Amino acid sequence: MSIILESLQDALPLIEMGQQPWEYETSDRAVKILGPGCGFGEFYLKRCKDEGRYAQTIEEANSIAQKKGVTITGVWLSKK
Repeated sequence: MSIILESLQDALPLIEMGQQPWEYETSDRAVKILGPGCGFGEFYLKRCKDEGRYAQTIEEANSIAQKKGVTITGVWLSKK
């Protein structure tokens, strides 16, 4: 498996077809927003969600990004 970065524009159709994002790339590299494809355990993801660092949908990721004052510029997707 490899992880590749797609532009947000190119990733949206893939996400709509069911591809799960690994991580959302933001305009501030210090901000990490994990996606459902990251594969981390349930308890870690709950903590990340509580801290505003995990999103299950692109809409949720955009909401988190807006609260942090950043924009999503790309999406890391896994390829098998």
